[in-house]
Amino acid sequence: MPRRRDHACGSRNRYINRPGIPYPRWKAQVAGTGLTVRRIVGWYKMGMSPKDIALEYPHLSLAQVHAALAYYHANRDEIESDIAAEELLNDDWARPVA
Repeated sequence: MPRRRDHACGSRNRYINRPGIPYPRWKAQVAGTGLTVRRIVGWYKMGMSPKDIALEYPHLSLAQVHAALAYYHANRDEIESDIAAEELLNDDWARPVA
């Protein structure tokens, strides 16, 4: 498993909470919002700018959006792994039951 970086855009960031509990549903979140970094990255990958995200979701500050994206870039393997795992779960749910 890749090692997390321990700097301002890694695990020690006042805008990002990452519980130290190794349980799948406890992902890196924007502090005080319940939004995961993965969700913000998804919006960013869909073409929304950080400013657009902050304007669309007023409970997020622009600093929080930038912190989430910085965390993503510092921990890309972790977040991409989460995204891939969720896509697999979605594919399983989308399959018809015979």
